[in-house]
Amino acid sequence: MPRLASALLLVLLLAACRDDGIGPGTGRVFVQSDPPGASIMLDGRSTNRLTPDTITGLSGQHELIVTLDSMGRSYRYGAHINVGDDSIASVNGPVVLRCGQPNCYRRLREYPTPRFENFRIAINALGTFFLEDGIGDGLIWPVGTNNSYASTGMPMFAARLTNGDTVALGIYDQAFLAGRPVAPTVREEEQLRATQAPWVIPPSSMITLSTVRGLRLDQHAVAVPDVPDAIGIRLVAHNISADPLYMATDPLIPAGGLTFENAWIGYGLDVDIGNAADDIMAYAPMDDMVFAYDWGWEEPGFQGSARSAPGLIGLVVLETEQGATSVLNGWRNVGGVTPDWGGGRTNEFVGLRMMSGIGTYTPNHPDPRIGHTPEAPGDVRLLVSSGPFTLAPGDSAAFTIAVVMAEPVPDTFLPGLGILPGDPLDAGRPIMQTAADLIDRARAARALLPLFE
Repeated sequence: MPRLASALLLVLLLAACRDDGIGPGTGRVFVQSDPPGASIMLDGRSTNRLTPDTITGLSGQHELIVTLDSMGRSYRYGAHINVGDDSIASVNGPVVLRCGQPNCYRRLREYPTPRFENFRIAINALGTFFLEDGIGDGLIWPVGTNNSYASTGMPMFAARLTNGDTVALGIYDQAFLAGRPVAPTVREEEQLRATQAPWVIPPSSMITLSTVRGLRLDQHAVAVPDVPDAIGIRLVAHNISADPLYMATDPLIPAGGLTFENAWIGYGLDVDIGNAADDIMAYAPMDDMVFAYDWGWEEPGFQGSARSAPGLIGLVVLETEQGATSVLNGWRNVGGVTPDWGGGRTNEFVGLRMMSGIGTYTPNHPDPRIGHTPEAPGDVRLLVSSGPFTLAPGDSAAFTIAVVMAEPVPDTFLPGLGILPGDPLDAGRPIMQTAADLIDRARAARALLPLFE
């Protein structure tokens, strides 16, 4: 027994003294990542190590790539390091997913299909829901058809910086989103839950501009069979501009981060009820909803009864923070008249005007909670927003909404004959009869609020 113990001790000592460095150098680098557990690659080769870990045997310049697979996608960060002999370096960074080309969005899509089968939504790894990139798959309703009702759902933000610049995130600013690894989508008989938490970082072509940046936009989506045809989304905007990990991705952030004044957070939905060109928007302010419907109640490309009775879709405000107000808005995307705005564009200031309800596109309703009131069909976007907030580094603000869908009430419309949206404050206008089931969905959607607690 004594001889066996001595032999075992010798083996352990030899293992402890083994040089497991990957090269002949005497330098080392301590590699971390947020979140941990990412694979470490050096000069294009795997080290078979996961963060956090120390790589030894280094000397000179090296390329370091740290990757983490989440839900079938690869999130990463990279660094060029220069390791001196007998030195110890440290590297840390967030693993993110960037995609600057629109044609790659469709490759990042998955469809959670809950077994209670009332809708199917696209979840994009960059950090958006309902993104379909023009191929008709963003929000399918009902399940079992190919009837598509939306092109993207985008968290939106607008504010004024302390230097006086106005910044805003637009409805198609996916290039500003850096996707972050999140928990897998929960698809059960009782519920659907999905989470996105992208960072807002200007793309490399706009990194030098005074534009929107330094945010984390948490989105929590939930749906349950007891609240049919409704998807609740809680949006939380965090100011992470002073977080060292964020600052490592954005070298132009000033020391101490940014403070956003007169800040508004919101959610935008690009509604495409089949053919996008013949949709029109209306308001139901008593129920905190802006909604859209097909102008002529005809969609030949739809399946089933929706061919001559396409559904209505709405954005509903469920909850704002204490002291905040909400604004119902929307617009038709008409270049030069009522265009989309976006980060890095000269019209970023329009985002703040639209989200705050002050100086929106004309015609503008006189009620401060109601925005643009177009009376003609077109390619419609819906918008709900909440504010104003002051977000210093470390601050956050929350906003909860729902996307709701319903069929038009029978015998209140005729295929081929449009119904004008009318005055939003007139509860007796014809469209309110046609949208009665949608309004019921909006009211029922408030039952989703306890699921976010």
